[in-house]
Amino acid sequence: MRQLGLILSAVLLAACTGGTPTRAPSARPASTTNSSSGAPTILPIFISSEILAGKNRFVFSLVDNANTVVAAPDVPVTLEFFDIAKDDAKVAFTANARFLWAIEGQKGLYVANVEFTRAGRWGVRFDATFPGGRKEQVRADFTVAASGPTPALGAKAVSVDTPTAGAVGGDLAKVSTDKKPNPGFYSRSVEDAIAARDPFVLVFATPAFCQTAICGPMLDTVKAVAAAYPTLTFINVEPYKMAFTDGRLQPELAAGQLQAAAWTDAWGLRTEPWVFVVDAGGAVSAKFEAVVAEDELRAAFQAVVPVSGTARGIVIAVDQPSLTEVTSFTLRTAAGETIVFGVGTLDLANGGFNAGHLREHMATATGIVVTFSIAAGQRVANRLTDAQ
Repeated sequence: MRQLGLILSAVLLAACTGGTPTRAPSARPASTTNSSSGAPTILPIFISSEILAGKNRFVFSLVDNANTVVAAPDVPVTLEFFDIAKDDAKVAFTANARFLWAIEGQKGLYVANVEFTRAGRWGVRFDATFPGGRKEQVRADFTVAASGPTPALGAKAVSVDTPTAGAVGGDLAKVSTDKKPNPGFYSRSVEDAIAARDPFVLVFATPAFCQTAICGPMLDTVKAVAAAYPTLTFINVEPYKMAFTDGRLQPELAAGQLQAAAWTDAWGLRTEPWVFVVDAGGAVSAKFEAVVAEDELRAAFQAVVPVSGTARGIVIAVDQPSLTEVTSFTLRTAAGETIVFGVGTLDLANGGFNAGHLREHMATATGIVVTFSIAAGQRVANRLTDAQ
């Protein structure tokens, strides 16, 4: 089993304590130079655990000569990339980096969306502008690999039987260290979602034992955006081997070290946290390491989101302003997820029933199946039937 998160952990620790950061072994700079003085006053830290031929989220940070992190929202950075095999001095392409808070107001990283035309040695020049107009520049050379350990964009997702709340009697404390878990994130396994050909979002994050301190914030970001995508399946897994002891999940250590879980190894993770978005065909359509913005998630979710779906459970609340009108109702699934539905024009054919019968089903705890569509980010019931 592998240890995860050590590279990013060192960078974030440096942000707090001034400790020495560590560079990713696969992206260690061969040289760094400052174009004006010859002595670099800033140094890049490569956060991305894989830099590959093709499209990448290029994640990095910057420190000064005292190993103090200088990455900040008021320090914009532009990038110039060099294909060393072609021309070590000619700029192949440029990119603007975006600063994102990893922990709001405390720690952040830079992200740039780039595409490398081939594997091999590349160079990048970081141009940073500090408050007051001071500019600093540094170049670093690194290796772009032909492939990486995690599933590539467009590749098939790895089918693995991840933990669910249903397998532990609905006790979320046995599958998650999140203090405020969303039950819907633990209702299905990766194996089930792939077999059903349902698009899903897979989050590798452990709020309690994260080696980078940013698992919780990344998971919270996903949860906040997920509310607008009710037809997507969301799955959160603890990336480390865990055992339920003394009323909570605790890591299973080997020689005092955290150990990667089987599903973490199956997906090839070297760091945490990660978010993967998988389409209905089982292909990885987007992936995010270390930090992610809400607009990035929305774009990735929108690309795979279905426009309709079904849900099964019991009715636990009915919003009925008059005897003949029902505006909404709440369903609780077997996994403990509560789902609110608006009521549209209902299909009453072949066993479909009117919304006026929902209170009867609620009173008798009779299960129902809801067929729904999505309108303005809300589930709207189109058909109600008894669960068989």
